[in-house]
Amino acid sequence: MSRRAVFLYNPISGRGLAASGGIVDVAARLWRTAGYETEMIATTEPGSATRQAAEIVGRGCDVLFACGGDGTVHEILQTLVETRTSTALGILPLGTGNVVANNLGLPHATPFAAAMQLQYAPRRIAVGAMTSTFAEGGTDRRYFVAVAGLGMHAKMLHEAHSTDKNHIGMFAYYRSGFRLMFLEPMNDFSVALTLPDSSTEVHQAHELLAIKVSQFAGIVKRWRSGGSLLHPTLQVMMVKTKSRSRILSGTVRCMIGGTPTIGGVEFVAAMRAVCRPLASAHPAPILAEADGEVVGSLPVEISLVPEALTILMPN
Repeated sequence: MSRRAVFLYNPISGRGLAASGGIVDVAARLWRTAGYETEMIATTEPGSATRQAAEIVGRGCDVLFACGGDGTVHEILQTLVETRTSTALGILPLGTGNVVANNLGLPHATPFAAAMQLQYAPRRIAVGAMTSTFAEGGTDRRYFVAVAGLGMHAKMLHEAHSTDKNHIGMFAYYRSGFRLMFLEPMNDFSVALTLPDSSTEVHQAHELLAIKVSQFAGIVKRWRSGGSLLHPTLQVMMVKTKSRSRILSGTVRCMIGGTPTIGGVEFVAAMRAVCRPLASAHPAPILAEADGEVVGSLPVEISLVPEALTILMPN
């Protein structure tokens, strides 16, 4: 029986590289030469990749490539985890940040990334799950494979996504991030953590990240947080300090490739985090994000789903 690889691509990711450079076409031909039946399918509109991935998986597929940025990976991830399919996720990074691709050692905007994954092996890994709340009272559950959290960085993502990110790239994030760092109020919320030994801890923070990767993107891509795609836990970072100078100096050390130790910033390995507003909280909502996609606000629950995703990884 022939093996099948489908390349689901976002034609507008990263300044249109997927369409103008023919990268996806070359990548598909490389896998065809290796003996796979291949198909290229373009996303039809924002958010359509989740539905289209369900159709592809339903027809049968050995490897489904997310060709685009982290947003495309996030959309396809929802189907792969929800259906518990054995279809493996491959990534052809063509976006702005490409966080998951960074952690898989994949180069950006080149068909060589697809060629490398012919030598990768499918691994079953845990993913994160975030349940957040909307102002109208409804909830949303999203799976994530890189990072989820809430606070100022989620507002930065919301602002950056509201700009024409395809034209100014990572600068959209830097511009918003540095503005918020100096102007945004730091509003605390409560954090209840469940640790790997089932014990619990209660904290108070104004920024939280639940991390599943060891490096990020852009200026902080070399920062090692202790997370890993293969770890069966979340590395939870909580920012408690209100000192903007401390936060700024830590960010600068990240920019030059360091691993900052900042007073008032804690890392805890955990299985679950429940975040709620404080009784005296500021009325402005504290936004939440999963893999860079802003998805509601407090209250938020973040947990792990074991062995939920098959992904191509280096041996």
